[in-house]
Amino acid sequence: MGSPELHAPQVCTLQSLLADCGLSDDLAAAFAAKTTLADLRARLAANRPHLLAHVKELGIAKLPDRQKLANAIARAEKAGQMPAAALAALPHLRPPVYEEAEDRVSVRLKVPAGTTTHQLRCNIDANSVRVEYCGERTAACGRLCGHVLPSESDWEIERTPAPEYDPLREARDQQPEALEDTLVITLHKARAERWVSLFSDALSRRHEPPPPPPEDEAALALKRERQVLIDRRKHEMLYGKELTPMPPKRPELLRLEERERVEHQRRRQRRAELEAAHGDGGRGGRVQATGGACPTLWNAEEHWQTARATLLWRTGLARHAGAPEHPADCDPFYVWYEDAHAMVVRSSTARGTPATALKLQAGSNFVECFVRGVRSMWSGVLVGKIEPSSCRLEVLSPPSAEETGAAAAATVGACCDTLQLTLVKAEPRGLWLAPWPELLDAIEKRERSSAVLRDKPRREELEAGGWDAAQADDTWQLIIPFRSGGRLTHDDLRVGVTADALNVHVAGQQHAPLLGGELHARIDLARSSWSVRTAAPIGSVSVDEMVITLFKERKATWPRLFKRMYA
Repeated sequence: MGSPELHAPQVCTLQSLLADCGLSDDLAAAFAAKTTLADLRARLAANRPHLLAHVKELGIAKLPDRQKLANAIARAEKAGQMPAAALAALPHLRPPVYEEAEDRVSVRLKVPAGTTTHQLRCNIDANSVRVEYCGERTAACGRLCGHVLPSESDWEIERTPAPEYDPLREARDQQPEALEDTLVITLHKARAERWVSLFSDALSRRHEPPPPPPEDEAALALKRERQVLIDRRKHEMLYGKELTPMPPKRPELLRLEERERVEHQRRRQRRAELEAAHGDGGRGGRVQATGGACPTLWNAEEHWQTARATLLWRTGLARHAGAPEHPADCDPFYVWYEDAHAMVVRSSTARGTPATALKLQAGSNFVECFVRGVRSMWSGVLVGKIEPSSCRLEVLSPPSAEETGAAAAATVGACCDTLQLTLVKAEPRGLWLAPWPELLDAIEKRERSSAVLRDKPRREELEAGGWDAAQADDTWQLIIPFRSGGRLTHDDLRVGVTADALNVHVAGQQHAPLLGGELHARIDLARSSWSVRTAAPIGSVSVDEMVITLFKERKATWPRLFKRMYA
């Protein structure tokens, strides 16, 4: 008996697939004249619902017949019965990816590389979006699951950075050119509510952030072991104890730190490459719908580092007062008053307390207060840095109504003195808001809650035109107009700075700044300042202006103020 003859799989054609679906000869012939099998395969690989809609447009009206054709193509593809040919890339037919925020939705649709604004058409209505590429419907077409504001929505093309040419490689070994760019559509919601999906009648995918990398338990154990030694040494330094010598780092920890350093350098290099690719103009620039260049926008919630920031003192502010949280029917246990140069904390104490009963230990960023040998609650790490030699703890007699509260002055005035802690700031232009971080956390939580309840106006309600900036050799001056009056006072405004970033916002709204971003170079925080002045009204609307002066760390001419701005 001879060996069985081996047959190659039969190659399907469009006509054979249409015949297998049971279509009439006339309908099959008319359909085959309008399309090709390769086009249908590419559309099926990109988006099956879009293929079904496309087949309907070409003449097959019945849904069962369209589904039979799509299933037949998929089965033949899986069985290897399709012609061996490369499929056309149709990125604009793949379902778009969307990311949702409280007040907006960002939609990202892939398009062929090199797509121009003239090849795209984007229509945004109150409850629908339709995007066409070269006259053809894309996957970003459908009825939205919520309502948007078309006048405030926009779109732009985000270019994929071109690969860097390596002169040491042959032409065939160079990295291939990018095949896709990205169309980014920003939809502003009419109401702040969560959407179930992007479209109610089309496919889309919600953006899922990548999972965090798995934690290395051995590395964590090494870091915890070293941190315990560091914390013990800090405790000994803080309380003046004999310092225990630090043991040398274990070889495993040294290798781990070297690995992390290399990875950090690689991330910085990659970020620098992306920044260069996304700069103004060039192959990797961001292009608006109008075709002009647009600076890269970052999410302030992700990139503004609140823990590192310093709030600048407003010129003209006499002082800022505060107290810890307390019941409404009781006076606070103590109060504090802050001006540009010092933070003063006051409380009632027993009448006749001698100065010898007080003891103050102060460092550059902490204080320890003792009364009659007992450590008081006025102890711990401070919000800012101080001049230890200038700080003092003393007793004032008698207390005034301003110091203890009008209600308590009459009661405690005859039996109490005032205990006062004076902290002289090392950085005079900083605004602390509170002496200790735990008090500051409570204030920030209360401000964020006020922002959620809309007790203070939002950014959109305050905007009164654009902002202006001008630079000299050593300074930048910014002017930001805003609508004044109503629920907003000048004490509600904040100007936060780091050495290389700026965030101008309303208290509790640092993630939606009036103006902010990463600066082009470093600034001198100690000399920078800001103030508020009255501006000319716009019609019947009262307008004030924030005037911010930023001193450069080094005299130079910057090409622009911001590298990246916060959205």
